[in-house]
Amino acid sequence: STHCISSAASDVYKRQVQSRGVITMINTENRKVTLKHEPIPALNWPGMTMGFPVAPEVDLDALDKGDKVVFTLAPAGKGQQVTSIRKQ
Repeated sequence: STHCISSAASDVYKRQVQSRGVITMINTENRKVTLKHEPIPALNWPGMTMGFPVAPEVDLDALDKGDKVVFTLAPAGKGQQVTSIRKQ
């Protein structure tokens, strides 16, 4: 979209990125998920496997290791947090 709205909410939304990957590990206790993801050009990331913290509103119980997923990342602290994840 080509809207130039400069509110804080749209700024965070704009910085969200979506990618695809496969879940290689789920840690429900610490709310972390490890994803083998495709390259993410918006973050200048190559395809790799890395762990991410997961937002409280995401239901990890619905997911399993080996699932192919589409996920959304948003800036959190110094890194990125998974704000949504769903099976393909």
